[in-house]
Amino acid sequence: MVNESASKAFENLIGIRQDINILTQQLSSLSASVDKLSQKVETLNWAQKNAEDMITTPGDPPTQTLSQVSCFAILPPSIICQLVEMPLDNSVCFIQINPERDLHPLLMEGKFEYAFDRAFTAQDLSAVVWICHRIDPTAAAVNLSQSVLLCLLQHLGIDLTTDVPVKLAWLHHCAICVNPNDPLIQHHSKQIIHQLKERLAQAAPGIAQLGGPTVAEHKTLMCILTSLLVA
Repeated sequence: MVNESASKAFENLIGIRQDINILTQQLSSLSASVDKLSQKVETLNWAQKNAEDMITTPGDPPTQTLSQVSCFAILPPSIICQLVEMPLDNSVCFIQINPERDLHPLLMEGKFEYAFDRAFTAQDLSAVVWICHRIDPTAAAVNLSQSVLLCLLQHLGIDLTTDVPVKLAWLHHCAICVNPNDPLIQHHSKQIIHQLKERLAQAAPGIAQLGGPTVAEHKTLMCILTSLLVA
């Protein structure tokens, strides 16, 4: 009788521990979600402030009003990837960004996704490339969300005549980490990957002139993209 009671008590204890483990995992996931949400809110607040600074004030020459600022300027990359039909273009930059002021502190804190969010929000390709020059894609890409990975695959392939080694390295690691069948990006992933592959093919002659590891990186990336398109 005593042994039976002890056995039941032990089973109850195991069940309680399992419940605690499940609750701990749920709380950890919730905490991560809340942290990401707070970062999104701060990014939107930052974008809103920058947009408001562009509104005409009395005595100033005519400039863009808030209603004329691109709606994509205050959207996170997950939405940009769904709505933008044209790639990021430096000639259409509605929110001015200062990399040293707006991005460098985030990189120092290891908030790489947050930094890319700001660069995408600003519609500033040069800011995206600025970040890529300062962090290692080998360690960073694996920790980025699928939406940011897809945005990088889209935007870094726009101009393959400058900063080619850095862009190819980032494209390579983003291609390794991206999941084209992820529900968040699956409606647009194959199209963006296909467009990137076409741009890489067009850039092949210029990349061949660089020689060495850059050419090998290009060939490897083309193989990875091909496999993603049939995944």
